[in-house]
Amino acid sequence: MNRRNAIKLTAALVLLLILAALISPALAGDEIIPEAPKVAAYRPTVIPRAPEVLAVEPCEIESFDEALEAAKAEVDDELAEWVGRAIWGEAGGVQSADERAAVAWCALNRVDAWGVDIWDVLNVGAFHGLAIQGEVPEQHVEMARDVLARWTLEAEGWMDVGRALPEQYLYFEGDGVRNHFSTEYGGGEYWRA
Repeated sequence: MNRRNAIKLTAALVLLLILAALISPALAGDEIIPEAPKVAAYRPTVIPRAPEVLAVEPCEIESFDEALEAAKAEVDDELAEWVGRAIWGEAGGVQSADERAAVAWCALNRVDAWGVDIWDVLNVGAFHGLAIQGEVPEQHVEMARDVLARWTLEAEGWMDVGRALPEQYLYFEGDGVRNHFSTEYGGGEYWRA
């Protein structure tokens, strides 16, 4: 190696040391760089926020009976009379209250299963008893109001509301004495009260 290259190499090493001293003052002196402290794994603290809720009036209904009475009071009178007419026309002479109420439940099962409005279901083509003339006896209107209220409560999440007819029964046919409710039009599984 010639002298000129040795001077260049020495100058480069000096320059490198100067730069190192400027970058890290600890390297310029006799200081020892301390080792980083050992700590437990970092886990950020998450403070949960309560979800935002709308202020609502406290619920004053304490029992199912109170909820049922409140729901009955909200049932539209025209709807109660029309459903009552269906009960009267289709099962007015049937002795079993459950079988009479099942007429209304059958209509409501169709509403739920088919996703239609109750007025679309309650027509003379589907419930021939609606064609019956005269004033609907109050007992049938009250039964209709009761069924409609229970159906409303069920939709609101109440359990065991007192259904007379399970939800899968969408059809019925009569034999002049009783109605026979089924899962399929003219057949399927039949329900007995």
